[in-house]
This record gives sequence, C-alpha cells and structure tokens, in this order.
Amino acid sequence: MTSNLKKIQIYYAPLPEEKEDEGSAALEHSLRAKSMLAEKTGIEAFIQKFQHLSSFDDKNDNDNLSDTFFIIIISCAADGSIHRSVRKTTKKLLSLSAEKKEDNDKVLQQKDDERKKPSFTVILLGHARCENSAKQMNETIYGAGRRIERSLCNNIFTMHHHVKRLETQVELAGPDLEFDPYLESLIATTFCGDDTKNI
Repeated sequence: MTSNLKKIQIYYAPLPEEKEDEGSAALEHSLRAKSMLAEKTGIEAFIQKFQHLSSFDDKNDNDNLSDTFFIIIISCAADGSIHRSVRKTTKKLLSLSAEKKEDNDKVLQQKDDERKKPSFTVILLGHARCENSAKQMNETIYGAGRRIERSLCNNIFTMHHHVKRLETQVELAGPDLEFDPYLESLIATTFCGDDTKNI
C-alpha cells in the first residue's frame, strides 16, 4: 500500500423507524465494509453511529485528518426520509464549520485547514420494495441523502477529496452485486496509491 491513509472511520444511519441496531441494513453494510477493508488493506475500520460524526470536527487544530478516510452509510426509506440524527448532526457540523470560517481570517491559515480535511465517500442504501418504485421514485428516495452529501462536501470536507457515492437498492440487490464491487473499486483507487476520484 502506497497511500498515506492510515485510518478509516465508518459512520452509519439506520432507517427513521429503526430504534435498535439489530437488523439495520446500514449497520450490516458497515460491518461488511469493515471486514473487507481489513482483509484488503490491513486497516481496522472504526464504526460509529452518524451522530458521532460531529466529534471529528471539533476545534482541535493539531488534529491532522489527512490520513483518515471517512465512509458515511445512510439508509434512505422508500419515501425518501432519513434518520433525524443525520439532519441534526449535519446542522451541528455546518454551525461548527461556519464558526471556523469566521475565525480563519488569514489566507495561509485557510489553506492549512484545507489540507487537514479528510477524504470521504457517501453510500446511500435505498429501501424500495419493487423495481418499478426504485426507478420511478429514484430522485425521491435518494434526494435527502444527496442533499446531506452536498452539505458535507461543501462545508465540512472538500470536493477534491470526495470519492463518487454509491446508490444501491438493498431490498432488491444483494451486497455482492453492487456494494462489494464498489468497495473493491474504492480500495483500489483510494488505498493502493491512485488518486481518489472526484465526482
């Protein structure tokens, strides 16, 4: 491995109605990703719920995150709704980001902060129950997840370090059909010396 990435953080958000982690597709896919990443890269990923994402963007200026890769997995219901923790945490992150921008009144400091921002990707798990719904409601199902991704990309992470997202209907396709190949591609381009791919 020639990449400078040494850490992997996986943050997941279950469906809005899921109160327990047991049976959560987001958690199951997080665990699957952790296993594959450990096998292929030798890096042990750390898994947390989405609301803990806000902890990485605290005001510790000495914490250089350039060696960390973030994988964000969000379950999107058939009607497009997402877990409230996703919106709440993103709002908090945007607030912290705005405070930092106000504090950084020097161009050199802004550039330094830019370098410290980590690389990331977003995986949206759709939960349509039939092929027709998946096709006809595509924009609705993934709409909220895409907006969250744009907010994170424009304010917390940077577009330069953004790997193209995966959208997959987990009720219709097993992880071996789309999720696993995506992870394999992610590992090849991100952890094996090639530059991360932008959108």
